[in-house]
Amino acid sequence: MITSVTATPERMERYHLSAPIADATMAILKRAGEEGISSPEDIAGKVAAAQAGSAQLEALEALAAELEGSGYSR
Repeated sequence: MITSVTATPERMERYHLSAPIADATMAILKRAGEEGISSPEDIAGKVAAAQAGSAQLEALEALAAELEGSGYSR
């Protein structure tokens, strides 16, 4: 049994996943009162974290590549 697995196309091919039982919405969290972050582009160049091997880490890496390709610096 595996718990807390976000269904991705790759995981759908590798594992026999059940129908989803929860929504795995992704969000960027910031400290209360932080005024410098109001959009995903605002995290370019900042330290960010996600659980190793997670779909959220893949999404964060994809966002970093997209931001870098758009001229935002890491």
